[in-house]
Amino acid sequence: GDDGPGPPGPTAPRSLPEDPGWRDVPRISDFVASRAAIGGCQFGAGGQQQQREREELLVLLSADDCAYVRKLLGLFRPGGDDAGDPRRGDDGDGDASELAAVIKSILLLNDPEIVEHVTAHAPTFERVCAVMEHDPELRRRADHLGFLRTRARFRTVARMEDEELVGNIHRLFRVNYLRDVMLRPTMDEGSLSTLQSLGQFTMSDIVKGVVQGGNDREGGDGRCENYLGRVIRLLGIEIRAVRRLEWEECREEDRGGNDDDPTSSASASPAPP
Repeated sequence: GDDGPGPPGPTAPRSLPEDPGWRDVPRISDFVASRAAIGGCQFGAGGQQQQREREELLVLLSADDCAYVRKLLGLFRPGGDDAGDPRRGDDGDGDASELAAVIKSILLLNDPEIVEHVTAHAPTFERVCAVMEHDPELRRRADHLGFLRTRARFRTVARMEDEELVGNIHRLFRVNYLRDVMLRPTMDEGSLSTLQSLGQFTMSDIVKGVVQGGNDREGGDGRCENYLGRVIRLLGIEIRAVRRLEWEECREEDRGGNDDDPTSSASASPAPP
């Protein structure tokens, strides 16, 4: 028989628009900020109602791969031209500082799905950085994008071929940058618990990838080696090369001294292994 249509998707809580625009940003900011401040234990009918609204808000924000968050981020137009303010929407009614307050409040909801989405995708993270440059609680405008694009560089001792390991390293950088640079200056440690937990879990995955990975890479003896083994092997090669150079310098000095002393007998010492 016909089972009928599936369950409806999450709807926006009262006071929130389904399709947000710049004119809705101040109202969204007040609503999200009030829910971000709600603790885990609420007593009374009013507290229970706020807790339900907070849960509804989290369901909405995290649904469909954080589609509502992406809609809010899409309001911001980084760059722009001289004809208009790049911080504003096409209707000219939006302000980047208000949108930054919304995004900051969303991050402080401490929802794991939202935090993971923001830190897992580079384009989304850069858009968050661009918006958060206009955080109204900062004394002067930040330059997050300038730092990420011109100063932050990913360097390795040996080439990393494990894409999952590289992805986890990038994610850990984003988690730490979000926690220590964009949020911590104005927040307490308790407000960043999800970021701290995600950073710890990601670091654990990185350690496992460095120590246990390497099934597709063979060492000099034909055995598979992980990334840590490759780094240690390269370090051993460098140490042997330095020792050989030092030994050659010592031999040259000995030869010079023997030339000045005809009674001394030249004795060649073996080269270091």
